[in-house]
Amino acid sequence: MKGEKFLEQLEEEHPIKNIITWNDRFKKYLIRLIDFLDKNNIENLDSKLNELKKDKANWESYISEMEFCRKLAGLSPEFIPSKSKGAAPDIKISLNGEDIFF
Repeated sequence: MKGEKFLEQLEEEHPIKNIITWNDRFKKYLIRLIDFLDKNNIENLDSKLNELKKDKANWESYISEMEFCRKLAGLSPEFIPSKSKGAAPDIKISLNGEDIFF
């Protein structure tokens, strides 16, 4: 399971690691979320998880993006890897032959 493996690999000082030590419901939620995205072959999921590991200050934003991506699963979304710090879209879907970015 990718979700459990991801949580095990987090550094001890990562905010998520702290939360899951006392909040089992949140831990189960994250595992299910990551496993769902993996099972649905969401493109660039590993890249997004690596960003989440590194960017500890913005962990809530990454979880929000993953949750939004879960809701779009029927539209074959993909995460767009971050290449710079500037404002850029995080998720892309194709609808009626058009690429839509969020």
